[in-house]
Amino acid sequence: MYGFEISMELVGVSVKTIRQVQIPSQITFKRLHEIISLVFNMEGEISYSFSFEDYDLIIKETGSLNRDTIDAKYELIDKYFEAFHIVTYHNDFWKIKLTVDKNQYDKKYPRLLSIRGWYNPGKDIKSADDFSRLLEMKKNKDCSENSEMSQLKRVNSLNIQEEFMSLFDIPYKIVNRKVIEIEYDITLDSYL
Repeated sequence: MYGFEISMELVGVSVKTIRQVQIPSQITFKRLHEIISLVFNMEGEISYSFSFEDYDLIIKETGSLNRDTIDAKYELIDKYFEAFHIVTYHNDFWKIKLTVDKNQYDKKYPRLLSIRGWYNPGKDIKSADDFSRLLEMKKNKDCSENSEMSQLKRVNSLNIQEEFMSLFDIPYKIVNRKVIEIEYDITLDSYL
């Protein structure tokens, strides 16, 4: 079985903010949007799209039932991620560069592999410039009485992995601060 390792980088931010995530194949662009939203703490309903380097194609939710139209809600990522190494995710406020590599992966859920940049923008930060300014203030320890600093959200990898498991309906437990998949044959579901 194969999957994809994706480097997700917030574009236009002065401090490198990158998340490495391994994802399974056979997921839709909508599901990928949900993964990105979890990884970068993007809350609420936002419009989004995916574009491909040097190619005039945009994939987004269209709301159309017409199967001649590519809709992120139904379109699987596989053939696109096999063809394109660079994909750009856009939403109402952010642009994220996805660098894609195909690899062996036998899980049915995403895995957070690494984090560069320990903060995510809070819901009130709406631009890369504002996020960069707050990160620079934090870096320079120039935040003593600034209430804006509460808008920076420290990344919690354990919480992100728990959210991934819930999103994909995978039973899990936490052992020594690690999220562990519970084998199906030892869950109550196997007796139903």
